[in-house]
Amino acid sequence: MLTCMAILTAFLFTWLLLGRVLSSNTVAVEKNIISVVGNGGGGAYVPSKENSNVHYGVVVDCGSSGTRLYIYVWPEHSGKKNNLLQIKQLLDKQGVPIVKKLEPGLSSMVKTPGNATEYMKSLLDFAAEVIPNDKHRETPLYIFATAGLRFLAPDEQKQILEDLFTDIVRDYRFQIEKTHIQVIPGKLEGIYSWIAINYVLGRFESNSTDSVSVSDGHSISISQQRQSTVGILDMGGASAQIAFEVASDTPLDSDDVAEFSLGTDEHSSYFKYKIYVTTFLGFGANKAYDKYIEQLIVTSYPALNSSQNSTNEYVNTAACLPNGYITKYERSNRTITLYGNGSFSNCAKYVLPLLNLNASCSRAPCSLNGVHQPLINYETADFYGFSEFWYTMEDILRIGGPYKHQTFLKASMSYCGSNWTTIRSWYAKHLFPKADLNRLLLQCFKSAWLYAFVHDGLKFPMDYKGLKSASLVNNHDVQWTLGAILYKTRFLPLRTINHIHSATHYRHTHQHSSTVISIICIIFIFLCLLLYQQKIRSKLRMYLSRRNNILYGNTNGYSNSNNNRYQQLSSVIISSTAAPSLIPTNGIANRLRSV
Repeated sequence: MLTCMAILTAFLFTWLLLGRVLSSNTVAVEKNIISVVGNGGGGAYVPSKENSNVHYGVVVDCGSSGTRLYIYVWPEHSGKKNNLLQIKQLLDKQGVPIVKKLEPGLSSMVKTPGNATEYMKSLLDFAAEVIPNDKHRETPLYIFATAGLRFLAPDEQKQILEDLFTDIVRDYRFQIEKTHIQVIPGKLEGIYSWIAINYVLGRFESNSTDSVSVSDGHSISISQQRQSTVGILDMGGASAQIAFEVASDTPLDSDDVAEFSLGTDEHSSYFKYKIYVTTFLGFGANKAYDKYIEQLIVTSYPALNSSQNSTNEYVNTAACLPNGYITKYERSNRTITLYGNGSFSNCAKYVLPLLNLNASCSRAPCSLNGVHQPLINYETADFYGFSEFWYTMEDILRIGGPYKHQTFLKASMSYCGSNWTTIRSWYAKHLFPKADLNRLLLQCFKSAWLYAFVHDGLKFPMDYKGLKSASLVNNHDVQWTLGAILYKTRFLPLRTINHIHSATHYRHTHQHSSTVISIICIIFIFLCLLLYQQKIRSKLRMYLSRRNNILYGNTNGYSNSNNNRYQQLSSVIISSTAAPSLIPTNGIANRLRSV
């Protein structure tokens, strides 16, 4: 009986202890998941001793004028289906975003594609040094080329990308596949920019609204509570993009629409969006400037000497270049000299034809270059302008932020009227620390180009107040690379969600099993006690029976030697049948009675 109880007690103790351990492990996992690393809304500094629960990702932006490497970090996912990864840009100890830049662009390797990895080696070595060695194998590396490589022939692109993949796999331990190195279309670049700004603004978090208003004035009714989103304008050196959310029933061509989900479940409507997005290849600021120069040169040809061997100079004026600036170009054995005579109003007239506004519009309404653009409700829609929108407004004019066309016009006209000598003196005095000499030279053109692109090309009203140029938003360095890493890692939370679900399911199963086993154990203990009680009663009856036999005698085998002696003694002392001659008659008899 004691052995049975000991086994049962040990079993119950082990079961309860195992349940407590599993439960505590589950809690520990949940605590790790919701822990946040970092020291600010815009980024995260990760001390080396605290990187065990931190994940890293690298995105390399191969633009037309240069290449930039960005490093992102995030803690374990919360395990909740409606939460995205909390991705932040990695900061140094001083709180500065860690970015590595390289010039010129990757497209400069077109003649020597075998040197593409050597060109990028300093960036990759930098990432390998910053990211802990034990994290390399789990760190995804993405190398995305944009407009710079889009202008190259497919074979030229392929040679550069293949060299990168072959050498990186050999020399580095980052997590990389062939699809991680590619030339992304401008449409995808616009999608990534749209994701980045709305993520930074917290527009992917739920709120108390039942519907959201999108930029075409319609409302999207959805079962989950979701915030409205903002549109983006992005302009680089070679291309420009526009993207904004539209209602699900807005008719769009397949080339101008993107439908995607940022959640782990692509069928869920919670993170599913439909956006209008299009790219204008060749309409970036630097490409537009090249077209402007060619336009000036072409208009010069009729006045040139008809002789094919002529080297006579032809002088033309350039309203988009600073007063006093002189530059020369060679075309067909001819030297064309351009004299700058900066004038914003005249420059705006020259850039207007570059928008190709006379292109046929197959489906109205259209923006520049004959591209269809859905109607925008400018009273409710907000847009953020990035890259060249920010640089053109802030680096020299110092009016970055909310766009006001009158303020922009006044600042641009003032700068365009400045003499090149004066501008050079400003540069020498470091009055524009964010700008190099080339930006100072092209500022007048870029101001006119931006103004024409927004109002004449995209048809934004002159009094529109919903446009903001931005580089940092909520202390985030907003780049399309942030949207890229968010999109590419959107399925990673599945591992945590499934782990939490399995742990929770096991915990519930364990609790249910514990209840059943507890009931069984109680029944078992009750039966054991009942059996033990019966044995106690049996022993008690035996004890009482034996006692009775001792006191009253028993003919059933209980007359032992003691009983015999007791009977003999009784017969000697109290027997009344003995012969009279044997019984004392005097004091002896009295003494026996007293005994």
